[in-house]
Amino acid sequence: MRKILMYITIFTCFLFLAACEDFLTIEPLDKTPATVLFKDVAGVKTVLANIYQRMPVEDFNWTVGGWNQHPGGAFGGWHKAGMTDEAVLEGNQGYQPGSTLGAYWDYTSIRQVNQFLEAILNLKNEGKLAEATYKSLYGEGHFILAYMYFQMARRYGGVPLIDQVQKLSESGDNSALFVPRSTEKATWDFVLSKCDLAIANLPTSWSTTDGIYRATKWAALALKSRAALHAASVAKYWDKAALTGDAVTQKLVGGMTAADANNYYQICITASKDLIDNSGKTLYKPNPV
Repeated sequence: MRKILMYITIFTCFLFLAACEDFLTIEPLDKTPATVLFKDVAGVKTVLANIYQRMPVEDFNWTVGGWNQHPGGAFGGWHKAGMTDEAVLEGNQGYQPGSTLGAYWDYTSIRQVNQFLEAILNLKNEGKLAEATYKSLYGEGHFILAYMYFQMARRYGGVPLIDQVQKLSESGDNSALFVPRSTEKATWDFVLSKCDLAIANLPTSWSTTDGIYRATKWAALALKSRAALHAASVAKYWDKAALTGDAVTQKLVGGMTAADANNYYQICITASKDLIDNSGKTLYKPNPV
């Protein structure tokens, strides 16, 4: 009898343990889970602010690791104040020397942009996001993707092109997750295609309520002009250097023609003319006037 009771008790315990599995699996209490952020408009706008911050914008305030990246992983990022002895913590605290190119190979941020684009589509389909708001957010997402891939193309040539959220396969075959490098030409064309999506969907301006420091149609045109000019220069001059190896043979670096260069130059001219003629913007302190 005792053995029977013991077996019943053990069996009951197993049932309760199995039933309590969800109870024991709790969300972290020190941060907001992505599943919560992507459920409403306020959440996705928070994500958008974060991916704007992660853009590798090399402005006059930029310095190594300035967008919260560092290949050594010793600290979150430089800021100019931290380079002086007046700072509470000087910038060399925990510094690990090494190449900073790893800061541009940022597929973590690219994945976050793709998650953002997936989330806003879900919100629109659920009726939680107005079409006009979806359109502008969609344009911002593609502008940021274009900028991130532009910075990679400048440094690496052809790179893996990923514009959707990668997920593990239920079958266990995850070979599709290992995306190979595309050719340099395909990479530049990808950047320009993302610029076109941004141009088609972004507003010409933002109100102070929406936040004025956001990408606009004109910013996307400027990026398209800049990217096309860089692509044209690479296409025209890449073979002037003595480049050899598998990357060259497979056209992962260079491999473009004079016709490609002319096409990219024309894209640059067209985008620039649209910006000059229609944006109402002027040069800052033009010389000559």
